[in-house]
Amino acid sequence: MEFKETLSTSSSMMSQKNEKPQDAQSEFVGLEDGCSSASNSSSNISSSAMSTPTQSSACVQSTVNEQGCGDPCQINCCDEGGEGRPPYARVMPEDRRYGVVITNACDPCDCNFDCVLQHLVESFHSAVDVATLSFSECTPAVSFECFLLMVSRDSDTSDWLLRAMRPMNPPYLCTTFIKHFELVRCSFVIPMVVERELCRIFHIMEKQNCGLDLSKWCVVRKTALDPCSEDYARKVIFEWSINYELVVYMDNCSKDYIENHCGKILYIMWHLPVDFSTDLPCQ
Repeated sequence: MEFKETLSTSSSMMSQKNEKPQDAQSEFVGLEDGCSSASNSSSNISSSAMSTPTQSSACVQSTVNEQGCGDPCQINCCDEGGEGRPPYARVMPEDRRYGVVITNACDPCDCNFDCVLQHLVESFHSAVDVATLSFSECTPAVSFECFLLMVSRDSDTSDWLLRAMRPMNPPYLCTTFIKHFELVRCSFVIPMVVERELCRIFHIMEKQNCGLDLSKWCVVRKTALDPCSEDYARKVIFEWSINYELVVYMDNCSKDYIENHCGKILYIMWHLPVDFSTDLPCQ
């Protein structure tokens, strides 16, 4: 049974010549259970318009919101890859961490979630902060393989879902997307020659790396490398573009694939090293 969606300024030639390129920084923060599951913090999904930094670029910082200048009514879904993909694949990689997976704790083969939705409707009526709850317009609630996937737009809503399901009787197991699929943490750097959504970039990676499935990958941080940082030379992939360091949670099958391919992902003409270090900072 499926529950589908109901719901520059211009300047003179002289000023352009003297203008310095700007590096952009964006962050996706908020994992709930330390380094192993989704967090209770807000997310700021951001990037910059493409610029071409040079070796002599000054140390600059800026945080630009990717969604700030777009159509507020536009629904952003990750529709790359066509039909037949699991429902969570339609969720943007930046938003998958806000997914909550629900299953019947007493009868895992019970695929009927009518009582769950009825319980949540009652919880909505009694919620004091109901106006602040926000769900994905792309995949708000959908069943698959006897699981119910509900995707929020922020950590506050996903945390509310987890709390609202606790008194459910009969009991239902309710876990974050990251914990349900036992995703592992890693980081790698992507050169952004042309600014593109991570959904499209990941689709290219899937086509270039035969056998690699990125549909479960959750991006929790996206940060532009600072040319003045001590580790810039070690991390940078292509110095004539903005380089973004991504912190990602991926499934173990993806980790095994990457480790069996010299610890790297092929992207365009680059081989991107993937760091699975356990000492990565928590987000």
